[in-house]
Amino acid sequence: MTRVFVTDAAFKHTLAAVRALGSMNKVECGDFTPFAQSFFSRSVSKRFLYPKPGSNPKGFVDQVFRIDQERRYDAIVLISYDACVSFVEFAPNYTKTMLPDKETMRIAANKDLTRLMASKLNVPIPTTETVNSASDVFSAAEKLGYPFILKDVLGSGNNELIRKPEDISSSGTRLLEESKAGLIAQEFVFGEGFGFFALMNHGSCRAYFMHRRIRESTPYGGPSTCAESWFDEELLSSGLRMLEGLKWHGVAMAEFRRDRKSDVYKLLEINPKFWGSLDLSIASGVNFPQLLVDCITKGDCKESFNYVRGTKFQWPFPDDFVRLKWGAEALKPVVKDFIDPRVKKNVKVNDFAPTLISVGRLGKYLAKNGR
Repeated sequence: MTRVFVTDAAFKHTLAAVRALGSMNKVECGDFTPFAQSFFSRSVSKRFLYPKPGSNPKGFVDQVFRIDQERRYDAIVLISYDACVSFVEFAPNYTKTMLPDKETMRIAANKDLTRLMASKLNVPIPTTETVNSASDVFSAAEKLGYPFILKDVLGSGNNELIRKPEDISSSGTRLLEESKAGLIAQEFVFGEGFGFFALMNHGSCRAYFMHRRIRESTPYGGPSTCAESWFDEELLSSGLRMLEGLKWHGVAMAEFRRDRKSDVYKLLEINPKFWGSLDLSIASGVNFPQLLVDCITKGDCKESFNYVRGTKFQWPFPDDFVRLKWGAEALKPVVKDFIDPRVKKNVKVNDFAPTLISVGRLGKYLAKNGR
């Protein structure tokens, strides 16, 4: 049986990965906190702690090496952005992972460099301005108009919707202070969010998947809290152009929004890692974690280009039920999907302990942020 180590046990997509791998492999898991939800999954046979990769990347890589020397894994599946960039930096030739080279990762991880490459490849992008100071943000606002999105050039999640000039002085100043690589100001694309996901083997696509976001973590975007499997030739073409142009190696997500006015898919960014909606890919018939392990251990995997379209998936806790803070109207579709047996969910009766951890996170969040 193949021995697999999966990082970042706290994430919901790590839980999706270990459940998908658990039936065919011996799965062990790691994280920097002992309360990571995947540690409590029946699919995980052993658990390890390591330094937080975002704070101590070399310490993280060194500890994973030590664990691997003891356990002798066949494959190491890296989940988070910080874990991936840490290995690219400190273990670029490690054969038990599947990652691009440093320059390719640098382009994909940097939103400014990504948009420049997208322009070369004729992939549509939102109007974007590079900003390094508050005056730059005000200048960008004059060009873009309100609202617009202010994003950290590196990483994910550190974004703010700027609705009015006063937001620049508050949210904009905070982002500028926290950013290490600068910011971009990007037009807000009114429309639905879509994702193109792929496993690439040295630039050759081995598997792909697409989804449409039904609900997101905030009213203006963010990770999916409910989504459905999707297919569109235009989205496929744009996603493949980006990842083939990068000669990508490993898994990645190209995030798009379809402009309501022009009906054009516009690339927002590349996520050079596994994605939060991984459950939906697996439920629709594309087992990316197993395909990745096959590529690592065998050098390649079977192609997987067909999947069930229209599969609807909800992540109730804490993701979708965070809408409690927005009131009853926002909660209605959440409850409707939660009680609908046709809507798939990451709540498993035979592997329920991770759900209890997620419910606890929801309670903690609402106690801090709810009305």
